[in-house]
Amino acid sequence: LPTRHASRRATIVSQPDIDVMLYKFSATEVFNGHFLAGSFGVNVNIPLAQANMKADTFVKDSPFTLKDDQFGLGDTTITPMVGWHHGNLHTTASLSFYIPTGQYSTAVVKPLQGVYDVLSIGKNKPAIDPSLSMTYLNPQTGVEFSGSLGVTINAVNHATDYLSAPELHLELTAAQHLPNGFEFGV
Repeated sequence: LPTRHASRRATIVSQPDIDVMLYKFSATEVFNGHFLAGSFGVNVNIPLAQANMKADTFVKDSPFTLKDDQFGLGDTTITPMVGWHHGNLHTTASLSFYIPTGQYSTAVVKPLQGVYDVLSIGKNKPAIDPSLSMTYLNPQTGVEFSGSLGVTINAVNHATDYLSAPELHLELTAAQHLPNGFEFGV
């Protein structure tokens, strides 16, 4: 709850319940020939997002329920990549470009007017993400080990005049592929 020292404009949100459904339309083209002794390809991702939020909220010690729904185009990603294949080992170097095509607005909460606009589907900032990925896949045993290491480098969000720090990310997978097409893993 707000304290007596809280700002007169303070908004406190508790118990948020957020549901997001993401539909990604993705296309990848791998071109004939070689580039840097590997296979060259380009991937394009166009996401559509549906986000719903409900939360208990307090403004100036007055409680109300905040609800917001957003649906629309998210941020588009274009990723050129080069892949190399050596037996069961597959390596890919990529450079993703995040294009701020998604709906974005700074949060607005005006409970007396019934205006609640706190969700944004886009990030309102371009970014690049160089990544290196490797997969070992043995087709005879179905054993797979995969990993990807990258760093997302953000530009300034001009609506908030804020620059996020670079984001280092690492994804790892160990999986077993089954003859029927299913797989399980962590």
